[in-house]
Amino acid sequence: NIKQNAEDFKLDPLELQAPIFRLKYLKKELEKRKSNPELLENYRTITITCLMPSYNIKWTNQVINKSTSNYLSHFRCSHKTINLNSIQARIHQSFSSQQSLRLLLNFIISNNISFYAVTIDSFKKLFYLNKSTLSLRNILLYY
Repeated sequence: NIKQNAEDFKLDPLELQAPIFRLKYLKKELEKRKSNPELLENYRTITITCLMPSYNIKWTNQVINKSTSNYLSHFRCSHKTINLNSIQARIHQSFSSQQSLRLLLNFIISNNISFYAVTIDSFKKLFYLNKSTLSLRNILLYY
């Protein structure tokens, strides 16, 4: 079940990507779909490009949704004038309630999970959700 190999697969919209991409320090590009995508060596990948002036560095064949820590290391070494603390602070910012609900709903639907599962106390504790955040009825009506 490799979703990125589907013909209609798209990367997450920019507003849902890591801050280093949202702030346009780096750019993600989805590679073309290869023949025989079920083979491990033909899984679809992305190319990451550094968008800093006078830098023409690209990382090819990167795993989709890979951690950004290697790219942050690149910025620590090569772009010392960039304040990484502000980037990392944005990573830890919480989503709005509506974004959280939308992401939760997408997770439930894409993984075929019962809506009952989100009402269980252990699920709420896992995600630190409270009753005001966990009101799926409103978001379901929205969709």
